[in-house]
Amino acid sequence: MKKIVIIILFIIVNTNFSLAKNDQKITVKEIEDIFLKYEYSTTEEMMISFEKELEIIRDKENKESYKKRFRNRGIAKCRYSDGPAGGNDAWLQCNAKIIRAVLTYSEKNKKRRPGDIFYALDAMSIVSNDYFKFVKMFTYNKGDKPVPSMVCRKRKISKYEPRTLSCRAFKRSTYKKIEKFKKDPSDEKVLGHALIKYIKNQKMINKIKEEIGTDNYALLGDMLNAVVVDVEKNNISPGLLKRRVLLKKYSLILLSIQNKLDEENYKSIDKDISKLSKTYESLRALTTNPNSIVKNVDKAVNIIFDTNKLVIISALNTKDNEEEKLLAKSSITFMESLIDSILSTIPEKYFVKTKELSPEWFEDYDLAELEVIVNNLIKKSNEIKSAELIKSMDLINKSINTSNIVKMLDSLGMKNRISRTFTQNTAAEIATQQIRANLDRDILKSAKKILENIDKNDLSDLTKQASNIASEISSDPSFKASVSNNVVDRKFGGQGLKTLIAASRR
Repeated sequence: MKKIVIIILFIIVNTNFSLAKNDQKITVKEIEDIFLKYEYSTTEEMMISFEKELEIIRDKENKESYKKRFRNRGIAKCRYSDGPAGGNDAWLQCNAKIIRAVLTYSEKNKKRRPGDIFYALDAMSIVSNDYFKFVKMFTYNKGDKPVPSMVCRKRKISKYEPRTLSCRAFKRSTYKKIEKFKKDPSDEKVLGHALIKYIKNQKMINKIKEEIGTDNYALLGDMLNAVVVDVEKNNISPGLLKRRVLLKKYSLILLSIQNKLDEENYKSIDKDISKLSKTYESLRALTTNPNSIVKNVDKAVNIIFDTNKLVIISALNTKDNEEEKLLAKSSITFMESLIDSILSTIPEKYFVKTKELSPEWFEDYDLAELEVIVNNLIKKSNEIKSAELIKSMDLINKSINTSNIVKMLDSLGMKNRISRTFTQNTAAEIATQQIRANLDRDILKSAKKILENIDKNDLSDLTKQASNIASEISSDPSFKASVSNNVVDRKFGGQGLKTLIAASRR
């Protein structure tokens, strides 16, 4: 079993919310909330209510609509069944299989099944499988000696038996460590490596839940997969595709620099900055053509010139300089938003056809819950992104005029993500960003190494794409001609999730 858990830790990877590193300090309250927070059932009414809730869940899962959605969960079905044959080891393997498969999907598969990333989020909870290593469960009867740290709730095994207390408490060794920690909360080491790791894993999962706005990942995943009808390849000019490749490559290098700044890893940061500079110069060196999108992208690349310069200069000056480090991280956050805005106007390699949700798959209560989930997801995403962006812009305004840059891009139709339609792609991107941001921490260094390797592979693939496109352009001058904007407009974009859900409820 230990080997399987290690495998899971090694494969939980793939794709940006940047969260501050200073939230990693463990507090006594967090420990108690993670281990001892109990749903107290002290009355018969509460116990009946709990049983009714379980009955409602069973009734929902017996409906044909749920069964159809379940059958559409593909590789994730083993997680949502009664459990695969083979016990706990098979359960761990099931979660490992989901994570490994989903987080290494091809670009086309990510478009075809955008909801699978939420099944992977559900599977990530498996990294926190050591609860009973630190806590014991027991029945407490009248006259028993109280156990330190215990919390209890009443239970009744049957109507013929007297009530007893169902309790949990820290195991003796864990309790001693926590008591030491209470005396000096600045010394986390007294908790021991295993306990610290478990707590941070739980914090990671809770953080993702908080920022996604729900933990009903299965329903959200079902909905995102259900709205996809088909995935088609976009017919765009090689010149436009090359700009997309270079912008995406620039974005990946930015992320690498940001991660190294977070970890104060300055050894190879100069190489990344050099790559960033060369990629930007490659964008500026491209010859423009009559295509209106190409023209606007080229204008946008010139507009972000000062921001690119600020990123490079501040990143080079970060070592042993906290002020420059803060400036560099802020300029990267701002630049990421600008690159995202530019990329939003370039059709992606694949286009997704969407549809309204079928009433055969979703009951009215499912649609009502999805409406709440999507509204919360949009709200939380916008709040976090907006606060992060405003803070970064305020900090770098002394160096460049951020508002003016945003206005110039906006005049080209390049809007910030906060202002754009929320689609199935947006939701899937938020989930993958959450995974990358939360896994890029000390708790999963082994996973992080693989994450970096995947980034390198992505960069390698982008380089190959750019090379192939360059060959096509040089061998056929007609590729430089304008591509019909009507074709691009017709295929590019997608219906908002709120619109699709609302249409299904008519």
